[in-house]
Amino acid sequence: MRIIQKIIFGVLVILVATPLTALSNSGYLWLVENNGSSIEKINPSSGAIVQTIPNSPVNPWYPNSLTYGGGYLWLVENNGSSIEKINPSSGAIVQTIPNSPVNPWYPESLTFEQQWSITTSSSPSNGGNTGGGGTYDDWTTATVTATPNSGYTFANWTVGGSVVSTSASYPFTVSADTALVANFTQITYTIAVSASPSIGGTVGGGGTFASGSSQTVTVTANSGYVFTNWTENGSVVSSSASYNFTLNGNRNLVANFNQIMYTIAVSASPSIGGTVGGGGTFASGSSQTVTATANSGYVFTNWTENGSVVSSSASYNFTLSGNRNLVANFNQIMYTIAVSASPSIGGTVGGGGT
Repeated sequence: MRIIQKIIFGVLVILVATPLTALSNSGYLWLVENNGSSIEKINPSSGAIVQTIPNSPVNPWYPNSLTYGGGYLWLVENNGSSIEKINPSSGAIVQTIPNSPVNPWYPESLTFEQQWSITTSSSPSNGGNTGGGGTYDDWTTATVTATPNSGYTFANWTVGGSVVSTSASYPFTVSADTALVANFTQITYTIAVSASPSIGGTVGGGGTFASGSSQTVTVTANSGYVFTNWTENGSVVSSSASYNFTLNGNRNLVANFNQIMYTIAVSASPSIGGTVGGGGTFASGSSQTVTATANSGYVFTNWTENGSVVSSSASYNFTLSGNRNLVANFNQIMYTIAVSASPSIGGTVGGGGT
């Protein structure tokens, strides 16, 4: 309790007290009437009496025998033998301290030690826990503490939006009601995603996200490629194209693709009709050409697949999009032998034909 003004009119005693927050932040004058029969609470701005406590036991001859603190009036009895705690609203004596050593003849023989409320909170509320709040005596040392939750780091203590400390354990001298906010910052991590080979497909889900959050990276294979797995630092972490995980650190994920391969099988019909080329295993989507060369006495006819003609060109070019089984068809060249006798009656001939 701090007395900010004292006015003495003869035997009148007026004490000015700063009430605790529980009553008001405004100060009031507490007046002991001339005969000590009552105590009056006066608005110092208007002079109006806002409350009268009748039948007061105050002895007005003793200066400072009345003080205010902790929401109560504290009275030194006129002989100094006891101290009484009075409810300022009802005037009722709620406590008597007997055998008081107070000498009421000496001014300021009774005072009240102010206590202040220290409160702590977290921002955001799930960022961490705080401690050290409570009621403290004036000019004592309080220490507030902040402990971040998983995924958060302590930033600072603020009062009214102003930073007062960057230490999680903050000691200070208490001189007023104080509301301290422990500010926490959420830890974030980066997800980097890439495709190997780069033309194998597209990847998604990269970026910067909160620690502990659930994240999913995705892949879409390009035409001619198939997704194989996700790797990190060369180790396989998932074989799913959609990979979900809890983010607890920076990630550098590579989506691996394999090019789709197809086989081209080529053959000649009849086998002695000629030679064929261009068979083998090749990448999907690649441009391929098969060739046919007729042997002597044969002529190339066409390429067929499963009995259907696909080309009549000996050099057949196409885009490979699946396995192929191609047959080069050859026809034997045929000639005609015509024989005759001259004169026809001269004899007979044979061996003619195709």
